[in-house]
Amino acid sequence: MKRVPEVLIVEDDPAMRDVVEHTLSREGMGMLAAGDGEAALDRLRQEAEPFD
Repeated sequence: MKRVPEVLIVEDDPAMRDVVEHTLSREGMGMLAAGDGEAALDRLRQEAEPFD
């Protein structure tokens, strides 16, 4: 089974983060989102599989 590409979105503006998430999901990408660098690193540490 082909794995879906996954991206990490780090954006402090919630409205902009939502727009980017919506756009990428329409393109068939998976994603994680965080509001700042510290939160992004925490999200990456929680992932069981390697991140693209």
